[in-house]
Amino acid sequence: MLIIPIESYSEFVCQTGKIAKKWSKQGINVQIWYRGQINANWHLIPKLYREQFKHIIPRQYEAIVEWIAQAQSFQDTPKEYESRWDWYVEMQHFGFPTRLLDWTRRPLTALWFAVYELSNLDAVVWAISPEKMNNVFNDLSKIPSPGVAGYWTKDKLIRTYIPGEWSSDLHPLPLAIFCRYRNRRIAAQSGTFTLHGAEKLGIDELIENKSVDEIVKFVIKKDKINNIQKELLDRWIKETDVFPELGWLAVELIRIIGEREKK
Repeated sequence: MLIIPIESYSEFVCQTGKIAKKWSKQGINVQIWYRGQINANWHLIPKLYREQFKHIIPRQYEAIVEWIAQAQSFQDTPKEYESRWDWYVEMQHFGFPTRLLDWTRRPLTALWFAVYELSNLDAVVWAISPEKMNNVFNDLSKIPSPGVAGYWTKDKLIRTYIPGEWSSDLHPLPLAIFCRYRNRRIAAQSGTFTLHGAEKLGIDELIENKSVDEIVKFVIKKDKINNIQKELLDRWIKETDVFPELGWLAVELIRIIGEREKK
């Protein structure tokens, strides 16, 4: 695993570009996924496996069934879902703890997530090669798309990642997957996922002993976060570019009008 310290917006752009060129020259598919986190010490684990949600783990299948039974009654216009996969993504979207971990194909979107919430800690943007990860963990040369009609139930590997009636034993290791863009937020963020199995360690921990170079940790120094955030918001990415929703439009306008008052 390569660790690269970042002290400015321009340095981040430069370093992510260098990584893309390096992996491309090595014959690696240049598709790179990114994930921003406000704490550089956090591992790459999904919400379900974080300490405060571990009580849900033995009742995962029960949670999916109850969500399916109740969720449509809360929608003004009930959506059509082709599989449990669609429901599972929807659960993730509304904040229920799942074994999905969000990624983006856009490095600046990941940087936004890393620096938007100020803290007194170093932040981080992770970069991975999803094809390489799938090859290492699952001996797989592709990125599955469970949202495609019938894929979720027909693909034997995918079926081992859903708890309950389809699989008594979850597959142990994470899998990089594509998702259908069923809502504006996922589309705006160019979202993708890693779907985690029974193993509760983070991707960074699991890959540590496998001699894999195609995972990079861009560590953003805490004293540089404010400047990077300001440049990102002023020139490149606004709140509604990441969250195209009315609530975030309100947040964005409050910030912009406040900045005008200071001038």
